[in-house]
Amino acid sequence: DVHEANRKIQEKYNEVRQLASDLQLANQELKSAHKQQELYLQDLKLSEERYRLLAENTSDIIWTMSLDDMRFTYVSPSVEKVMGYGMQESLSLRMEQLLTPRSLQKAMAAIGEELAKETIKGVDPNRSVGLIAEHIYKDGSCGWCEIKGTFLRDAAGRAVGILGMTRNVNERIQA
Repeated sequence: DVHEANRKIQEKYNEVRQLASDLQLANQELKSAHKQQELYLQDLKLSEERYRLLAENTSDIIWTMSLDDMRFTYVSPSVEKVMGYGMQESLSLRMEQLLTPRSLQKAMAAIGEELAKETIKGVDPNRSVGLIAEHIYKDGSCGWCEIKGTFLRDAAGRAVGILGMTRNVNERIQA
């Protein structure tokens, strides 16, 4: 009986030792993962600072739009300098409030043509399209802008949005 009890104690001791070893390994992995997460967060912070520097200091308007409802999902701060709208205010605006009727028709036709190309094999999914459009500024006046856009895609590669850049070209058009 003593021999059997001693064997069971030894088994339990071995189990505890294995559990302690597993726990120590898990703790080391957790520390390593924590360090890696800290490095990722530092990289993310640097990336965000670079993005913010570009987005807040460019004279072009950078924007994204959902194809579902054709609403802006992001508009860079330069929208205020170029068009007079604040960032939040511009997010609530629809394309028909920002483009003259003729330019809206042109933009919608371009989007339609590009969406139609989505079914054609071999068409570059990273293509971009440009057009010159007449914008309506907050004060009601109109001016010319160059718009360049490319589709944003989901994990399956389907077009779900537009990433665009709008540049004021009034002086170029008038010249």
